[in-house]
Amino acid sequence: MALHRPQTLRGEPVHGGAQGMRTGQVFPTLPPFVGRGDELRGLLESATSAFHTSGRVAFVVGEAGSGKTRLLSELERSVPDSVRTVWASCSESEDRPDYWPWTTVLRHLYAMWPERMHGFPGWLRRALAELLPEVGPEPQGPHSPDGGEENSGNGDGAGDGDSTPAHTLTLAPALAPPRSREARFTLHDAVCQALLRTVREPVVIMLEDMERADAPSLALLRLLVEQLRTVPLLLVVTTRTFRLAHDAELRRAAAVILQSTGARRVLLNALDARATGELAGGMLGKAPDTLLVRALHERSAGNPYFLVQLLRSLRQGLAAAWETEIPDELAGVVLQRLSSVPPAVRRVLDICAVVERSCERRVIETVLRHEGIPLENVRTAVRGGLLEEDPDDPGRLRFVHPLVREAVWDDLENTRRPVSRSSALGALATV
Repeated sequence: MALHRPQTLRGEPVHGGAQGMRTGQVFPTLPPFVGRGDELRGLLESATSAFHTSGRVAFVVGEAGSGKTRLLSELERSVPDSVRTVWASCSESEDRPDYWPWTTVLRHLYAMWPERMHGFPGWLRRALAELLPEVGPEPQGPHSPDGGEENSGNGDGAGDGDSTPAHTLTLAPALAPPRSREARFTLHDAVCQALLRTVREPVVIMLEDMERADAPSLALLRLLVEQLRTVPLLLVVTTRTFRLAHDAELRRAAAVILQSTGARRVLLNALDARATGELAGGMLGKAPDTLLVRALHERSAGNPYFLVQLLRSLRQGLAAAWETEIPDELAGVVLQRLSSVPPAVRRVLDICAVVERSCERRVIETVLRHEGIPLENVRTAVRGGLLEEDPDDPGRLRFVHPLVREAVWDDLENTRRPVSRSSALGALATV
């Protein structure tokens, strides 16, 4: 397929920039798309099947900065012009209401096909009104779809600027008392029916950052996945590796997705040295030498976002600094991402960070026992892709990304939290 810019609607626009970046700080041109060709071809195959046979779902998993958003953007660029794309993301805001990604999707579908949604039967409009007030429960046009059974409204409240703003009404789920099980299912079924009745042409829906989704949104996702066969829809869901390792609700949703007909799992691994060289060459404007590629690959551990940040430092003339110090901007991003890690797991990282290359597992476990922290948190850090066994010594653990260790250690020094090299050595003396 040729590259196109299809019609698109996004819940949270993603500006061009480094893979995995959403800060709005962009390069003059988008860094080259490297090392993800097979993954893109797989998604395009799923799209073709979804549009010509039956609906499909793809589950994209990768660590923070692995290029999930960039991959989806390339998918958007590669599908035919006739394909509609919708983006929705799970906000990090603590004030977000339940079902926020689905509210975003419904709003975008309404913007594309308002007449279809106004044509829903009354029971469906009433059920959707909580998330999408624009469709009901009162009829929005001169004729009620239900033969006049709901004729108390003025019939012209949608789209003319007189209706109550949607953002003031969609807070109701967070403020209302808990729903009964039956009421919850009725709402979930209504959202599924809305999507199934509205989507008649090829559509790609991108649901990003589902590791931040509320439990009701994940339950709704499980229900929708079971019903996609009848519509030309590709549903792409992204999540971070760490949360998938320890979030039971997210794992349940993943299990349902992967059991669905034609489901595709896309795992974004680290870039290899060749892709690292291609990305460096594209950003620096010339082919880098072998030693530079090796150093960049070791420092970034193949993480596209880390690599782009190092190249930015290099391009700004900070050649000496990037090899020995983590750039301040990158350290801030790493720590912000680690803020969602459970405190006990973060404590494991603190302990491991005091040793430069790798840390005795026994030392970590001794400190944790002393502090009353369950040892399961060590396994969680490993399963979540934050730590790994040292290939040269299975009894030792090290950070998957050296830059993450540097960010954690700098944070320890700056905040003076009570972990030090001397305490680690003291723990070692007791085992």
